[in-house]
Amino acid sequence: VLKSYVGLYGGFSNGMSDFNQRDWTNNATVLDGSNVNYHVVQSLYMTNAMLDGFTVKRGKANGAGWDLYGAGMLIRAGVPRVFNCVFTNNTASSGSVGRGGGMCTDSVVDPNALVSNCVFAVNTAYDGGGALYPLSQYPVFNRCTFRNNAGSSAHVYGGAAFAINGTFRNCEFIGNGTAANGQGGAISSGWGIRVDLENCAFVGNLSSQGGAVDVYHNNAVRIVNCSFANNTASVRGGALHVWDGAVVVVTNTIMWDDIAPASLEIYNSATLTVAYSDVYGGWAGTSNMDVNPLFAAPSAGDLHLLSRGGRWSASGGDV
Repeated sequence: VLKSYVGLYGGFSNGMSDFNQRDWTNNATVLDGSNVNYHVVQSLYMTNAMLDGFTVKRGKANGAGWDLYGAGMLIRAGVPRVFNCVFTNNTASSGSVGRGGGMCTDSVVDPNALVSNCVFAVNTAYDGGGALYPLSQYPVFNRCTFRNNAGSSAHVYGGAAFAINGTFRNCEFIGNGTAANGQGGAISSGWGIRVDLENCAFVGNLSSQGGAVDVYHNNAVRIVNCSFANNTASVRGGALHVWDGAVVVVTNTIMWDDIAPASLEIYNSATLTVAYSDVYGGWAGTSNMDVNPLFAAPSAGDLHLLSRGGRWSASGGDV
């Protein structure tokens, strides 16, 4: 259990004397729930509690009440700060319910709460959010990667995140998925107030409705400066699925080469505004277009845009 105004730091090896020598990638500091602990880490009503540079794995939230949520980490209120951590192989499931295999956040209202530069990989949950179940608008998730997380029940919401509320900036959602009749291969959002997706990439996610993102039940979602490619919906809405009173605004976003038998990129039966965006097959709205964006290598998750010469270099320029 984290404590207020106390920071825990991983990534050290024997003989290190300088804090800046930390290497949390090659010197993994592992917190292992051994599939017997409901939560590997908890932050309960703590102010400025910090977890930095750890691998959090094999939590198993299969109890009752809050012990069904956040197998890797459960955050309730306070001002938590989580940096440079890996959440992997955590599971939230009692066989009939379980959400947020990697992490669950609740009642966090301070915008200083932050989860940054973290990886959520191969986490599972029964009926919502294989990696993440954010009930509150904060913490902000910044520069996080969500990869190969899954929901396991037939009607699961959100392979990576069941986002009741939440803010995601500069994040990647790659290869997440739901089982059978699930919705939102990467994110499903409903029953809350607002979710913001800013500068995020969605690649190769899979679901029945909303290959990448599903929004429903009156939630408001803002999608700005995002890119979608190679997401698949087995029913409709390869990139985005909007229904049941949802209100969604999409701005300056690319949706290209997503797959669905109906409503190839977008399905909408609620309120949707799309502007200044590039949508395969076109979409009505201010200054939208239907032009191949020339992603560098979308099948490999690289959504950089090629130069006019048909190339891209990390160093920049028309090489």
